[in-house]
Amino acid sequence: MRKFDGKYRLCSVLLIILLVLAGSIVIFNINPELNSAIAASTWLQSSDKDFSNGTLNNLTIVGTGVAAKLQIDISDLKHWLQQTPGSSPPARGYHGGCSIDGDDKGVIFGGAWNRYDTWEFDLSDNTWTDKTQTTRPSARYYTAMASVDGDDKGVLFGGYYNMDDTWVYDSSLGTWSETSPATSPNGRYGNAMATIYGTDKIMLFGGVGYSAGWTYYNDTYIYDVSDTMWYQMSPANHPTGRFGSTMAAFDGTKKVLLFGGMTSYTNFVGGTWLYDYSTDAWTNQNPTGGSPSARGYAAMDFLQWCHLI
Repeated sequence: MRKFDGKYRLCSVLLIILLVLAGSIVIFNINPELNSAIAASTWLQSSDKDFSNGTLNNLTIVGTGVAAKLQIDISDLKHWLQQTPGSSPPARGYHGGCSIDGDDKGVIFGGAWNRYDTWEFDLSDNTWTDKTQTTRPSARYYTAMASVDGDDKGVLFGGYYNMDDTWVYDSSLGTWSETSPATSPNGRYGNAMATIYGTDKIMLFGGVGYSAGWTYYNDTYIYDVSDTMWYQMSPANHPTGRFGSTMAAFDGTKKVLLFGGMTSYTNFVGGTWLYDYSTDAWTNQNPTGGSPSARGYAAMDFLQWCHLI
């Protein structure tokens, strides 16, 4: 009986090792009465670099057997790590920028005062690369960009002063191309933009423009990358007109969060608003437990969170 048990223990160990090397995590139990529970506890993971490399960085196994769970440890992640690339873009402010979806890169364009250069940062290589091209948006600041979900592109609109042109940056080619939508938002700057996940669309809200007087916009626009068209939405409720707000999308949803902004150069506002593209609706969140103080030109990005079982 001991030889029989030993053989199956050896088989169990070999199977687990082979499955881990193949990029799979399997809770294995030789007891045939637990076959259904075993099947339910199998989790395939082929893209995570930690598992591919055979490590468990920032992960803890909690429990044993079929009830075991993988818990993400965030205690070591809540800190800033200063990067020291060999070279960097010249100092600037109020530039546009976005991540490159599906890649570990980010791109920035323009900035004060009247810059027109394009730079990409590669997180894996810890390097900045000057991607400035002859064909590009004109020099500007107070502009905004947003990435395109499932693509290596970013969309730019607006900028100081009353700019109303739409540009698409292609990271794979390192090139800019101007589109010519039949209609566009009014020329503005200080507008906010964000990705609509699950689509090839970009959202724009607010901004400020000057035409026979200052206008603080409260309009919501969607840009469709496929048909190169801007569409003005008609939500029944929306934040007040403002510029200098910050927005971030929720990955895996069609929702975007907005916070803060300015209703004049001396009046900062708070307020937390959620826009749902599926229903074309803004909702004032009124978060419990307080919120950040009123501010303009802050920055935020989405947090991707998952619970692994």
